[in-house]
Amino acid sequence: MSPERQESRRVHVDGEDTDAAEERNKWFREMRGWLMVVATVAASVTYQAGLNPPGGFWQEDDAAAGHRAGNPVLRDAVNRRYQAFYYFNSTAFVTSLVIMVLLMSERFYRTETKVVALMVTTFVDLASLVGAYVAGSTRFMSSCAYVIIIAGVAFLCVIAMGEVMDKVCSFFKRRLPCMHGWFPVR
Repeated sequence: MSPERQESRRVHVDGEDTDAAEERNKWFREMRGWLMVVATVAASVTYQAGLNPPGGFWQEDDAAAGHRAGNPVLRDAVNRRYQAFYYFNSTAFVTSLVIMVLLMSERFYRTETKVVALMVTTFVDLASLVGAYVAGSTRFMSSCAYVIIIAGVAFLCVIAMGEVMDKVCSFFKRRLPCMHGWFPVR
């Protein structure tokens, strides 16, 4: 291909050169894939938790105790915890399905604003998953606080680790040019 033709391919497309547009499209495709994986896992987990709530179901009627077969045990034992579990789990399930449906339409995730909206929705999805886990797996309020703190610390550690790894990869890439293709840093 002639240099003039190559240069014409890099001419502006909607205000940006084609290399930047290609890189942006690649990032969109990769983000779409990751969001789809997270949404699919969240939908699977919440679907299963909806069919088998924490504590299971009563197996037989007991009029004296006030429960009926097929009702969730947690609902009769600690209704507030069951309600919290139910709403968090339902929110996570529905947001997962919404994310998957939106990701199937390519025009929805073509702009950065829409991708950020999908990422925020994914955050709501994951926060609802943590809320359902806390409500369904702990008995005492102190345990709930511990799980929330652990989840928050883990989230911050992952973000910090991403920043540290970026610097580590950049350092090695500058020092060892022979490892250029090994590190995902420019």
